Amino acid sequence: MCLSTSSSFMGPLQSQLRQGEYALLKLAPMLESEFVQINKQGELVDVHKQVQTVIVGIACTCPNLLVPNVLLLARPIFPPEESFPKLKSLLHKRPPAKKFELTRLLPLRFVKISVHNMEKKQLRFKLASGRTFYLQLCPQHGSKEDVFRLWVKAVHMLRPPSEIRTEVQSQVQDPRGRGEAPPRAPSPQRPQVHPLPVVTAHT
Repeated sequence: MCLSTSSSFMGPLQSQLRQGEYALLKLAPMLESEFVQINKQGELVDVHKQVQTVIVGIACTCPNLLVPNVLLLARPIFPPEESFPKLKSLLHKRPPAKKFELTRLLPLRFVKISVHNMEKKQLRFKLASGRTFYLQLCPQHGSKEDVFRLWVKAVHMLRPPSEIRTEVQSQVQDPRGRGEAPPRAPSPQRPQVHPLPVVTAHT
């Protein structure tokens, strides 16, 4: 997978970072997309009937690295009259945000990203602290590329070798030959869904 470095393929967050607010990210190749927060059941998380949208990016801050090493979360800043998108507005094209507030900058070694629902284009993010949140890719109006497929490639790229070996071993040992994981016992408690963390990032 190739992260974007060309200005012709640059996303709005990457364009803003190129202005030099964060020196570490000024020239960093990046994959970014707009997501909306959901819960584990895939339902939209809304506050006062307003959806929480977030720009998610993965970037490579070191030219010697072959994979991304930082996760970025940014909040789009809209004019006061349209500060947050309504629930129904997600299905329609709206003017893009002109500015973004970087709220999280995390080393990817402290984050586990996995595909939550392929069909609905949903990802699961688990932080080292144990917090988990879920995001769904927003409709990509006018895009000819399958953006979610790029995220799936990124998820597989970021998986630790030990996890890949475990999966291969389970497929070999599976007598049914389908590579299915053994069923898990139901959890005694329903996991708590945390709101999307918002902490001002520092350089």
